[in-house]
Amino acid sequence: MIELQDPTRTGLYAAVALCAAVAVLAGWKQARRGRRRDVDAVGWVDWTTVQMLALFALAAAALLAWKG
Repeated sequence: MIELQDPTRTGLYAAVALCAAVAVLAGWKQARRGRRRDVDAVGWVDWTTVQMLALFALAAAALLAWKG
């Protein structure tokens, strides 16, 4: 069971949730980029890098929250 009494842990769990949301959003945006019709309409955000950074941040925050 997750105890939310400690404000530091609560913040870390919030960071885990936020990083997970960013990773899912980046994956969705990358999938949309792969299906675009106009190949010349390039974007300026590398969604794969955003997703990987979010996953690394998620792992770090989860480890810190779990370690307590």
